[in-house]
Amino acid sequence: MMRKLISKKNAFKLMALQQPLANDFRLIMSILKASNDLERIGDYATHIARTTIQSVDDPHWQAVETQIQAMAEQLRQMMEQFIDAFFYTDEKAAYEVANQDLQIDIKYAELHKQLIEAMIQNQTFVRANERYLSVIRRLERTGDHIVNLAEWVIYAGEAKLVELNPGKTDKKISSTRIRSINKNPSP
Repeated sequence: MMRKLISKKNAFKLMALQQPLANDFRLIMSILKASNDLERIGDYATHIARTTIQSVDDPHWQAVETQIQAMAEQLRQMMEQFIDAFFYTDEKAAYEVANQDLQIDIKYAELHKQLIEAMIQNQTFVRANERYLSVIRRLERTGDHIVNLAEWVIYAGEAKLVELNPGKTDKKISSTRIRSINKNPSP
């Protein structure tokens, strides 16, 4: 927390004393705003690690854990792509990163449905499935925060504030995705 305050203080000091040009100002603002999303992603990672440690004695569902690992790997790749997009102020790459979040949302909805159905059918694994639900929810939210990070790359480069997560602006999209998954379950 102290480090965050120091970096924000330094950023404001830089803006006040150096009077940055518009593109420098946008970069500074993007970094300040992105720091909030990065902090939240770190919080989610900490929660997932704690949940994993707590679930050591729970029964394990290998098929679900494999899907969770695939989600986590895709998010890791998205984060790497974001870092490259940020470093090179590559707006096109930022849009590509954001577009990948739809796949994360779909995987989340599929796993969520699968876990809820399993909990209804077999009460024995409720606790383990609750932990899985907690992990996949935080993975899904991590994807949303990576989208936010991509939006700040676009702001820094194009001077445009964009909303790349359609679920934020149109709740019908999120519910439509889940309904379509429920009608067409994956094998």
